[in-house]
Amino acid sequence: MLLVGAAVSLLPVFALSMFAFPSADDYCYAVAARNGFWHAQVSTYLGQGGRYTSTFLYTALGLGDLSKIYPWFCLTTLLSTLVSFRIFIGSLFKEHMPNFQLWVAAGVAMSVFVGKIPSQVEAFFWMAGTINYLWPIIAFLIWMALLIRIARDADSGGAKSAIRIIATILTILLPGFNEIFCPIILLTLAFSATACRWNRHEAGRFVLALLGIAILLCAVMAMAPGNAVRSAAFPFHPTRHNLGFSLLESARKSWRFFVGHWSYLSLWAAAVSAWLWGPRSIPKTKTVFKSTASIVLWTCVAAAGVYATLLPLYWEYGSTNYSGEGRTYIIPYFIFCIAMVATGTAILTKISEHLSGLSCWIRANRRLMELLVAGIFSVLIMNSPATRTAAKALKAAPAYLKAQRDREAILKSPENKANAVILDTMALRPLPLYWGDIRPEADHWINRCMASYYGLSSLCSPSEPQKLQESSPRTNVKER
Repeated sequence: MLLVGAAVSLLPVFALSMFAFPSADDYCYAVAARNGFWHAQVSTYLGQGGRYTSTFLYTALGLGDLSKIYPWFCLTTLLSTLVSFRIFIGSLFKEHMPNFQLWVAAGVAMSVFVGKIPSQVEAFFWMAGTINYLWPIIAFLIWMALLIRIARDADSGGAKSAIRIIATILTILLPGFNEIFCPIILLTLAFSATACRWNRHEAGRFVLALLGIAILLCAVMAMAPGNAVRSAAFPFHPTRHNLGFSLLESARKSWRFFVGHWSYLSLWAAAVSAWLWGPRSIPKTKTVFKSTASIVLWTCVAAAGVYATLLPLYWEYGSTNYSGEGRTYIIPYFIFCIAMVATGTAILTKISEHLSGLSCWIRANRRLMELLVAGIFSVLIMNSPATRTAAKALKAAPAYLKAQRDREAILKSPENKANAVILDTMALRPLPLYWGDIRPEADHWINRCMASYYGLSSLCSPSEPQKLQESSPRTNVKER
């Protein structure tokens, strides 16, 4: 049941990746890459920001033909997300769970995560958002799995050197994705180092070394001259760089975030599943989650994780919040999901400890209970907001991709080389696929980047997009 539920939930999202098309920032990074790969690294660090890992990946991918690599980039991202969940879950369950069940668990975990992700398009179908905000989550899950493996193997001769090397490389890369993730990286390593010291693990020194590397590279990223240059480009507002406002606003937004996602039923179904099947697969689960302290701990992790990742956002942008609440909320949402599943598991474990009658009934009717949980959980993930949105978008996706390719044929036409072009904006805009488009103003940064990418002197759109006709967008072009 869970396998079918996960498959039905994720297949529309995977299918949608084949209709993705580049937009907005994608062209800017590709143009920068064409001007010199290493020059792009330096100029971005000095003039736009310190996200060194993201910049490296942008420019590497920008060297190819964006429209050709885009679907495969999106599909690879989705597959990598599934694999990262599998690696992380496998590190927790070790040898207690067959490989097939681990893949099912990974699919279900990904279904829950994707089901109510704040912005599907910015997470999976827009390269700039994907690299900055989803790829660090993929890397973090693998990194956490390695840290767990290192700590677990500390008492049995130590982890293999290859595992430590990969963990070190990921520690170097993670701070360079975005500044929002830095607090999570530092808190995770600080907690891991404390746990290793408490348990007198040999791995403690290695984790402390990783913490030192992370602190240094977070500073390198935060102190990049490009951060100040980019920040100065935004208009002055009294709430920007205002400590009092950012502290209070982050708290208010954290509360609103909790209220908005607390009722996500698939998340609680995941907690019920972890409570029901966890002790069978991880014998120590019941011991870990049975105390009241574990409930408080994981609730605090959820609150602190969300707050710590929102604070940099409201410090930089103030009440204007230019980056919106889509891609920047993906990371708080990820932390929230993990912590809330753990909190729900702890609450249910505590309740079952006090209600002996419930525990006896579950033991006597375990097969029925398992079927009931699996059935309800499968229905919930199959009916998630993301699945419904992706399934609906698939109907318009072929026409959307055709329209984008028709427009690109015009932009690549030798007849328009070095000319000024007026191109209709997209009239068909499937929600998970469409991100941004050209604007009426020729000097808009999206227009300039696209014009440079296609070798045009300038590019803009009419003041109003053309209306959709006969379920397919009409693409016109004029030369000035």
